[in-house]
Amino acid sequence: EGDDESIGHGLSKPPEMMISKVRGEHWTWAVYHKFLGTDVQLLLSETTGHENSTNTDVWADTAPTSSVFYVGNYLYTNSDSREYIGYLFHSVDGFSKVTSYIGNGSADGTYVHLGFRAMWIMVKRTDANGNSWAILDTKRNTLNPMSRDIAADSTAAEYNRTTIHTDVTANGIKFRGTNGWTNASGGEYIMLAFAETPFKFANSR
Repeated sequence: EGDDESIGHGLSKPPEMMISKVRGEHWTWAVYHKFLGTDVQLLLSETTGHENSTNTDVWADTAPTSSVFYVGNYLYTNSDSREYIGYLFHSVDGFSKVTSYIGNGSADGTYVHLGFRAMWIMVKRTDANGNSWAILDTKRNTLNPMSRDIAADSTAAEYNRTTIHTDVTANGIKFRGTNGWTNASGGEYIMLAFAETPFKFANSR
């Protein structure tokens, strides 16, 4: 495995979410999210929460800056003689949002302000095991509430269920379902979202 190192990223701000994958190996994707910190590794192919994912080696236990991010002495992010690909994101007004929220387990669910009408969102519960990376979008779900989701950690076909009902609003997301993947009472969640129209102001649908 390689030594800790810093890597330039070319973004205008520090990355708030990072996804790393080694090329040429059947290994999983390591995920960093700013709301979990640098000693937590989530895996895009797994349903585990953060309590089983503490590892200070993955991101060198160092927060990314406006110019570089850090990888530690770990096979999913920095193993000798292997090539990696990384996807790095930060929030951009009217275009993208990296955020977190707490679920309330109610059909009159949690509202998450994004500042735009979302086209695509990915949500992961982080405080418990057994919850998939739920992906919803407005291309498959053309009307509210959205109920068709796919799981990033699964090869299964898309799900269609009322317990994951989600409304897209002009400026955010309203989780009306009670499914643990998106809105368990007291559940802790991370989210990555992209806008339907990449402008600062948009109308509801």
